[in-house]
Order: sequence, then structure tokens, then C-alpha cells
Amino acid sequence: MKISTVINYCSNEERFIDDCINSVLEFSTDVVVPVSDHFFDGSSENLDTIQQNQNKNPKAKFLVYEWEEGKPARYWHNYSRLVAAQHIQSNCDWILYLDTDEIVDTTLFKKFIKQIPLKPNINSYKLANYWYFREPYYRADQMEDSVVLVRSAYATNINLNDYYREREQFEYHNTPRMTKVDNTPMIHHYSWVRSKEEMLNKVRTWGHNKDKDWSSLVEEEFSRPFNGTCFVHTNYTFQNTAMFNKEDLEKINLLDLSICITNIESRGFFVLNPGQEHYPLLAHISTLYNNALLYDIGTYRGCSALALSYNKSNTIKSFDIGNFIQIKNTPNNIEWIVGNFMEQPIEEIHSSPFIMLDIDHSGKTEKEILDFLVDNNWHGHLLLDDIHLNNEMKDFWSNITLEKYDITHMGHWSGTGLVIL
Repeated sequence: MKISTVINYCSNEERFIDDCINSVLEFSTDVVVPVSDHFFDGSSENLDTIQQNQNKNPKAKFLVYEWEEGKPARYWHNYSRLVAAQHIQSNCDWILYLDTDEIVDTTLFKKFIKQIPLKPNINSYKLANYWYFREPYYRADQMEDSVVLVRSAYATNINLNDYYREREQFEYHNTPRMTKVDNTPMIHHYSWVRSKEEMLNKVRTWGHNKDKDWSSLVEEEFSRPFNGTCFVHTNYTFQNTAMFNKEDLEKINLLDLSICITNIESRGFFVLNPGQEHYPLLAHISTLYNNALLYDIGTYRGCSALALSYNKSNTIKSFDIGNFIQIKNTPNNIEWIVGNFMEQPIEEIHSSPFIMLDIDHSGKTEKEILDFLVDNNWHGHLLLDDIHLNNEMKDFWSNITLEKYDITHMGHWSGTGLVIL
């Protein structure tokens, strides 16, 4: 079965475009990204940025079309999808329509498409999605189904003047709604996961910009911390899916510990902000446990173990296959071990609630350790570094079917993932 993916895009959504494209490449025969040469409020699009996006994502085809004055913004949402549908591979069976801020859970979706041939009477699906607000860990308890998968034969049946139905037009074709796999949504919708400036840009130029005084609502929202409600869907309730939040990380001060690092470059990295380096995250995690054994697999220079030693009540055991440590005056709660973590007594491993894993970035060795923990019924939080560093690590991360969260925004720029076992 051949699937083409269409991703509606404008440069206001740039923070999501790489992840969106990468989430569909494994199952898509082609990926088409329609872009208007103007935002839907009539202001000019940044075509230099669009070209940079194309250069960065050569496996996708960015398609710029001309905007004209006089038609409402919602007309152009439909027009984008129609233009793209006319440029996909002619032999595709289905088209997946996404907005850029809708990220597919690749593993679940690949499982889902194996089921489609068993239901030949269905011509389109509305796919359930999780919905997030402000930060990627504030997830609504309510679900939506904004994403549609439609047979290619129906893909051009779009009424450009039916402004208020957009992707709902495909519901005419015997469409199951809120489609899930294993009772789990396949899509993560980050439409409102933005900074204040990004959110203001969104409400000025998106298709619903005339519906409300969005700018005033954004200003009020960012005048205070998140309070568990949102102005988009006032009846939605939220849960914090992370163990921690960025505000807590920003309170961490690592200057005193940094003087233990003998390598000047590493010392500079150690005190960088969350989202640049993961050391504030590790230090904060240490405060979530008391009198606990925390494992650090992949000592290298010793900086991760040093950050985990922030809470002096815990014991840190740090493993590596060699001695590359560049720490002086090692804190008393760190034990450096040259050896194989998987040779530790399983009873001791079971006693630990947290493991940090940062090893050779092959994806293979990381999987061996994850499989070892699963096979031995270990339960706790596993933090993975560098999950976006290379293709091997990206594949390793995408193939994890356990509960997991990409928390790169508060960890390491090269990718930080949290797995719940």
C-alpha cells in the first residue's frame, strides 16, 4: 500500500517542520509540502526560509503557490491541499493530510496501516490526536481527530468554497472518527505549543484570525504561569505529562559543581541552559529522589554523574568500559566503575528508580541495554541522551514502543528522551 503525505506549511511553523517530515518518511512514498507565497493575512512569506527548509529536507517536495487577495483565509487551507494532491505520485493509494504542528507516532501509524486492507468499504479515516498547549508536556485530557487519511481517488474532491469544513469534507466517504491503535492516538498535535511571540504570529496570520480577539487572549495567557486551562478550548482540562518543568530546571545552579571539571570546554558546557545541555535536567532529577541509588551508564568525562550528584543524599554509580574521567575532587556520593553495567546484581538494579544512558550512539548497544532492563522487569525512569544525533539513534528512539517523552526542549540540543518502564 502506497501512502503520500501532504503537509500544510508556513514559516511560522518552522519549529515543527523537521519533526513532522521525519515522522512520516518511513511509510510515505512521497511527501509534498504546499506553501503559499503569502501568509493568509496577505503579508509576504519568507521564501528564503522556505528554501532553507527544502535544502534541509531533500526527501520532501516543497511546492510554493501564488496567493491572491480577496479570498478568505480558510479558502487557502483547502486550496493548499488541492494543489498538493495534484502533485503527488499518481500511483499512490492513500493521502495523509497533516498540518506542520501534527507529529505522527511512526511506530503506531505503521501498525495501523497494516489493518487498512482489511476494511475495503472505508474511504477515509479521521485519526485521533493528543492536543497540547504552551509546552509539549501540557496535554489535554480531551482528544481531537484533526488529521485525515483519505483514498487518493477522493483526494481532489475538495470544495474550495466550503470554508468551514476543511478536512471534514472527507467525512462524506464513510469515515470512522477518533481512530486509534491499541486505544492510543497516533498523532501529537502541538498547534499551541509556542512562545508568546510565536503564538502572536500564529493568531495574526492563521485561518481563524477573525474569529476572536486572539492577540488579547495571548497577552493575558503569558501574563502568568500556565493555570491548567486554555483560551482555545475553555472546557479542556490538562495534565502535566513530564516529571518536571522548565521553571524548576532554571532554578538549578551548577557553578559550584563545575569547578570539579578539569576540561575547560566541558566546564563551559556544564553550566549551559536547559535545551542546550542536559546537566540542569539531571541535577533537578536528583532532587526528585532521596537516599536512592542512581545509575549513570556511559561515564566518559564524568559530567553526567557530577550533575546527578547534586542531591548529596543519593548514591551515583557511573559505568564505562574505560577510564576517561576528567573530574577532580570527586563528590563523596559518586562511585566510578570501569565495567559492564549488565553484570551488576539484578537485585541492586531493581533497587534503583533512575538510569541515565549515554553510550556509543550506535542505537544497537542502547537497544541491548533497554532490552536487558525490560527482560529483567526493571521499573523506573530511563533517560536517553542524543536521541536525534544520527540516523541510528533516531531509529532506536522511534522504535521504542514503551511510554516515552521527547524532552529535548529541556535537555540536550542533540535530543533527550524519557522512557517509563
